[in-house]
Amino acid sequence: MDPSSLKQSERQEIMKAVVDSERAVYARQVINSDIHPRNILLPPNPPDRGRRAVIVDFGISCIISDKHEEYPLPGVTRTAPRFHCLDPDDNFWEWVDWDWDAWINAEYGHVKGPRLTFREETKIYVDNQKGRTEAW
Repeated sequence: MDPSSLKQSERQEIMKAVVDSERAVYARQVINSDIHPRNILLPPNPPDRGRRAVIVDFGISCIISDKHEEYPLPGVTRTAPRFHCLDPDDNFWEWVDWDWDAWINAEYGHVKGPRLTFREETKIYVDNQKGRTEAW
């Protein structure tokens, strides 16, 4: 499917279904490191596409152990566990032409609350590093 053939609102519906599916997999303590558009099945009927995305190909996956701990990046103070969410820059950059972080906060704010995504943590870390460099 060519993302340029879809309206932004259609791509947003599809990406919400992808994020929902990927978060459901993660909730079962599985990290799939091969989330790509080629590994997502969507219903053939366009009105149903935003409702469900099926992830296939778990060949590059791992199970999160009960002792798995995520540590914040240096200089980032975390008050709650990280909000797990895919980063579109990894494999969905052709699909996303909107402010991803603002969209995630709007779509998932009721679930996410003040928790940070890895992408948001990374931005804070990079900004902190810039501040250190400028201080020199």
